[in-house]
Amino acid sequence: MLDTAPDSEVIPQEATIELPTSSKTQSHEDVHINAELTDNQRKGAEKLLASFSDVLTDVPGTRNLIEHKITLTTDKVVCLKPYKLPFRSRELVEKEINEMLKLDVIEPSASAYSSPIVLVSKPDQTVRFCIDFRRLNSITVKDAEPIPYQEEPIASFGPSVWFSKLDLTKGYWQIPMEVGSRKYTAFQTPLGLFQFRVMPFGLVNAPATFARLMRIVFSQIPNTVSFFL
Repeated sequence: MLDTAPDSEVIPQEATIELPTSSKTQSHEDVHINAELTDNQRKGAEKLLASFSDVLTDVPGTRNLIEHKITLTTDKVVCLKPYKLPFRSRELVEKEINEMLKLDVIEPSASAYSSPIVLVSKPDQTVRFCIDFRRLNSITVKDAEPIPYQEEPIASFGPSVWFSKLDLTKGYWQIPMEVGSRKYTAFQTPLGLFQFRVMPFGLVNAPATFARLMRIVFSQIPNTVSFFL
């Protein structure tokens, strides 16, 4: 199946790509600590953060507790024409591809499937590199894993006094793609066809898989950690 598609969004001349990073630029020393803590409390927090410095980074890691699998409702191949990219945007795309290759996020592909890339402008003049998986999502068997939203953990705080929060660096990228499902994530670029080794943003069941991983990770400390998507 080969579909036509609209042109990619017009990208401002001064735009820069929102790149992932393959080298560490942030550490436990960049974690914000509440200024209202006492000196002893602050020192205790700094000591705790230093003891887990290996996981406090802006470089995404990989977990093998779970894989993301794509099950389709049809054998009909989805191969969409790429959206037209302005010539000046190709350099941005090439930078993103090369950085994702360094991180082992993607790999060259010989898949029959292909979804188009799209560059989305952000208010800060950066550009987000995205894959339009809508057609693939329409033929994907949906995962019924419950997904918690922000209101749920707030309601569970109860009488708690101490709070902290964290965000995962490229959280979806920390979940490997099941090998047999990688071909479904293929996308065309000026540098060729690539597919994801890790779970990309935009897949219909990605939130469910991520929620499942969080439940596995935090299952041993109930009533202590809440998460939401």
